[in-house]
Amino acid sequence: MTIEGGVGAHLLGNFPKRRLSSAFQFGSLVGVGYPLIRDVLLGIRFQHLSNAGINAPNGGINMYLLHIEYNY
Repeated sequence: MTIEGGVGAHLLGNFPKRRLSSAFQFGSLVGVGYPLIRDVLLGIRFQHLSNAGINAPNGGINMYLLHIEYNY
């Protein structure tokens, strides 16, 4: 099993049906993964993006991401 996390800055385009106050956003991510077979990992991540109050409104976006990773 793997555990991951991170924070960072993002420069975004437009999200359909979602108005963000600026293209500059901060992001945080946490996730877990489980090895399926040799060199293949299946995982799920939670990511939050918001502008940390730089501009109003600061609605932010929460996403759940399913990923498959192949290591070679």
